[in-house]
Amino acid sequence: MIEIARHLSEHGIRPSSQRIAIYNYLMENLNHPSAEQIYCDLAKLMPTLSKTTIYNTIKLFENNGVIVSLGIDNKTVRYDANCEPHAHFRCKQCGAIHDIPLLLDMAKTKLMNKNLQIDDMMVYFTGLCDKCRYQLTK
Repeated sequence: MIEIARHLSEHGIRPSSQRIAIYNYLMENLNHPSAEQIYCDLAKLMPTLSKTTIYNTIKLFENNGVIVSLGIDNKTVRYDANCEPHAHFRCKQCGAIHDIPLLLDMAKTKLMNKNLQIDDMMVYFTGLCDKCRYQLTK
């Protein structure tokens, strides 16, 4: 928890117990949870936690660069504590979202050769995960 508090402080965020719990949840849950999922899971452990606190904290985290929001799901915004460049894969059947590593050196070189400045990157893939593909072949 000390590392989380330090990380938040380094990004200009005062590390309250609720903020630490929310960030810790995002770090531990690599399924890219929605705000509603974060609230439902954490409210069991922190009965005084409100949805407003979740939404305000997520906005604060996003504005200060400690999380990113994903628009990969057409119905719900999902959140990721991994701010390193990577892609996402969403299964069209079960809705699971997985991180996908990217080889960025060649892409960056080609973009820089065109005098383009890269500020942000979002790469999404959709299809069927192994589990859903297997179920369809049964």
